[in-house]
Amino acid sequence: MAKTFYPPNDAEFAVWLAILLNKASLNKTTLQVTEERLTALNEKLGTFNEHLALKQQRKEEAIAQTTLVGNMRKDLNREVGLLNTGFKGIDGLPPNLLEELGLSVNEGSFGTTPPAVPLDLVVMGTSDGVNSLKWKRNGNRQGTTFLIEAKIGEASDWTIIDAVTGATYKHKNQTPGVKAQYRVKAKRGELESGASNSAVVYG
Repeated sequence: MAKTFYPPNDAEFAVWLAILLNKASLNKTTLQVTEERLTALNEKLGTFNEHLALKQQRKEEAIAQTTLVGNMRKDLNREVGLLNTGFKGIDGLPPNLLEELGLSVNEGSFGTTPPAVPLDLVVMGTSDGVNSLKWKRNGNRQGTTFLIEAKIGEASDWTIIDAVTGATYKHKNQTPGVKAQYRVKAKRGELESGASNSAVVYG
């Protein structure tokens, strides 16, 4: 097999090809290459660079949106916690009302045993920007909440992107080709499991 001599990285490849075409243009007679062919290649390179820039922009936007949503979720979690504390302080409040709201009746209402770690998380990306996740409940009963965490692109920190009660999730409005890493935790009342295995798409 012939050795690949051009850079595998897209950005480095674009720079490398621009230099090649410039030098080839200066030596087109010696290289026996026509100006028309070099012009056509330069046009293709220009289009390639436009799409490369768009790809990078979308990647940065995805990272920024994930960070924004994560910060907003943390704030909402805090606000809900304050609501929960306030509701518990109301004398004579029916316990079933808190249950209907999806809140813990008291600190011990769900027992002292943490929920089990979700198992066998897998993720699949599609061209329409949906990353589909599924995992095994590992015996966690109905009513257990599953916290979905992600690292999008070059993000180094896990961010909670959503919470569901089922064992599947569709992460929509993602950019196909952008690396996305996921893990899932089970939460019941104030108790939380360890993280599942991490699953990566476009990694």
